[in-house]
Amino acid sequence: QDSCIGRYIIHPNHPLRVLWDIIGMLSIMYESIMLPIQFLNISQNIFMYTMEWFTRIFWTCDMPIAFMTGYNDSNGTVVRRPALVALRYLKTWFALDLCMLSADWTEQVLGGSANMTAARMGKIGKSLRLIRLGRVVKILRLSQDVLPGFLQYVILSFHSGLAAIIGSLLRMLLFLIWLNHVIACCWFAIADGSDLELTWLKVFDAAEKPLGHRYLISYHWALTMFTGSMEVYPQNYAERAFAVVMNFLAFVIAAWVVSCITTS
Repeated sequence: QDSCIGRYIIHPNHPLRVLWDIIGMLSIMYESIMLPIQFLNISQNIFMYTMEWFTRIFWTCDMPIAFMTGYNDSNGTVVRRPALVALRYLKTWFALDLCMLSADWTEQVLGGSANMTAARMGKIGKSLRLIRLGRVVKILRLSQDVLPGFLQYVILSFHSGLAAIIGSLLRMLLFLIWLNHVIACCWFAIADGSDLELTWLKVFDAAEKPLGHRYLISYHWALTMFTGSMEVYPQNYAERAFAVVMNFLAFVIAAWVVSCITTS
């Protein structure tokens, strides 16, 4: 810890490090919403273009900073030895960060390639965006680093476990809202990217409807995976296979939600 390099290791609770983590959480929230929406083939405006480059540069800088940030061990002691800090990062988040960052820059490089057709680039871009959604997992680590102090303050303010129960239910609700958002955008992308004559977009005359209407139809279908039904249903093998997988996923998630509520 007294080595020359050790002096540059950042304390995990340093205000600037906490601020960096908060920016990271906000960036993940933005990407978790906007990356699936891009499956709807919306035109990119200046705000989206700026945010795309901001998040790309932010996560590029985040990797070397992670190698320079200490951590709290199981005893609550802050570890700032460079070798241990680097080893811990390599064993935990390095592989995920490298994969997400590679998808970021690969999409940018391929987007500027003159040898790539628009259709092929569109399919590759959608695949890379799905990979980049894996960054949402990082919010688990960031929430563990940033939120505990705030949550402890809220719980103590209410002098009961009611705040913890409400917080747990709100997290599940937000997760379900986001999950249905992703399912809806993927459901649209499967039909929009298909070369078949029969897709739900064509059969139900949804292809020419306004963007907001198409999204609401897709989101309504995603909700029916958990409960209810609607007039839109799969029209080809790919859509049917996706629907089967989503039904199974909905069954597992519904069981998890009931279990969490019962435990709370």
